[in-house]
Amino acid sequence: MVRAFHDATAGWSPPPTARWKTDGAADQREATGDWVVCHNDLAPWNTTFTEGQPVAFIDWDLAAPGPRMWDIAFAAWHFTPLYETDQWPTDPFVPRGQRVRLLADAYGLESAARIALPAVVLARMEHTWKVFHDQARAGDPAYQRLWQAGAGDGIRRQINYVTRNRSALHDALA
Repeated sequence: MVRAFHDATAGWSPPPTARWKTDGAADQREATGDWVVCHNDLAPWNTTFTEGQPVAFIDWDLAAPGPRMWDIAFAAWHFTPLYETDQWPTDPFVPRGQRVRLLADAYGLESAARIALPAVVLARMEHTWKVFHDQARAGDPAYQRLWQAGAGDGIRRQINYVTRNRSALHDALA
């Protein structure tokens, strides 16, 4: 579904007057050159399922032009998931790496993109932490609530988890 959505928007240029609520993904354009419309919050909580199969993405408030890999990294982070959960606190990393590999295969990522994915995941996580931090400090009530609820600490723990398991993730994608 992610690949079909990205492919449908490839090559489209928004009008110069278009305004997007963006989290900075557009800043990555020059680095990647692969410009599509990104959802920017691809996760299970923004996906509808029928009989266990994903059928649609919802909650498009953060959609904006950006690099494919930015969206793929976010999806890998949250669908795999690339963090410890209360549900699976001691789940070994290997199955998660394999799930990232399945996501990469389903998307059709080429070798160079696969090799880059762990670094992009970590950059996406760091960027998300910074957005939450900066928006909370700027007085955005939604981000303040998230920050006060511990989102910043949670993201930092997730970054540490991926950092600790980066070589295993690299191996899974090789």
